[in-house]
Amino acid sequence: LVGRWTLGHRFNVAFLLGLLIGIGFLTVKAYFKDREDEGYVAAVKQADLAAERVPELVEAYGIGFEGAAQLVRDDPFLQGPRLFARHCAACHRYNEHDGTGRELFEERDQKKVKVEPTAADLGNFGTKEWIVSLVSDYPMHFEALKNAAWYQELQREKQAQGEDFDKPFLDLDETEDTSTMAGWTAQSREILNSPEGREALEAVAAYIVANSGRADLQVSDATLVERGAELFDSADWPGGELADGISCSGCHTLEAGKPGPEPDEDGSGIPILTGYGGRRWLEHFISDPAKHYGEKNQMPAYNDRLSDKDLQLLTRWMSGEYHPTKVSRK
Repeated sequence: LVGRWTLGHRFNVAFLLGLLIGIGFLTVKAYFKDREDEGYVAAVKQADLAAERVPELVEAYGIGFEGAAQLVRDDPFLQGPRLFARHCAACHRYNEHDGTGRELFEERDQKKVKVEPTAADLGNFGTKEWIVSLVSDYPMHFEALKNAAWYQELQREKQAQGEDFDKPFLDLDETEDTSTMAGWTAQSREILNSPEGREALEAVAAYIVANSGRADLQVSDATLVERGAELFDSADWPGGELADGISCSGCHTLEAGKPGPEPDEDGSGIPILTGYGGRRWLEHFISDPAKHYGEKNQMPAYNDRLSDKDLQLLTRWMSGEYHPTKVSRK
């Protein structure tokens, strides 16, 4: 009845116009809010990745009775980053993000600040570049550990007791104690960073990578790998003798040709390098890192935090063991 009156008609038009303007305003406001919501943006990105990835999975495996959703759930390429973000990114980063492409921030003094990692960035874990960086400059490679609360607390305790801060196998400050990795690399630095020493180090890295079992990191230069095997067992490197005559094999175990450590194998405080960086090695390490770092270990064991399936999805993603893809995460 109101619409039959001229005034009523105008009221209806004005009301509808106001309603449309309100809807438009709220839509635009929601759009900009969502665009600034990192969680929402990351979720959209993951959904887009899945949409691009599914056709590749269908072509490779077909669609089972559970549908394409099962292909997504079983794909390391899609699930690995999510598991990394959930279980690893509290300490580690993956190329400076949480695995899914999301950088981590927190509110501090009413300002948005980047959350500092408290463990090494694993974006190039197990590669030749990773190994060369670790050996040539161990303290810098693991510099992020100094952000960890346990490290800072232990340092304060040692200083209060008037003792030198020394944490074998995870010591980050240069020392003359060659029983620690930091001390050994510090005392060997001149050799390791000389042109001849760097070539030798790259050969050793190639040998370690060649025995990782990783298909995505194949080393085609057999001569380089053979030279690396010789240098792994020798302290007599081009440019001089390594610190205290200690070779890589003087501390670390590497059984060439094996895919990884045995389930019950224990490095007694020194990381095992058999299959280093490969899926089997990652499963062994993540399940119980104390088998590599001994009593000085600070990383929690995930053998009771991850299901067998999730552990496989995570380690297969980190080691590049999944169906090839043309999908880009950028």
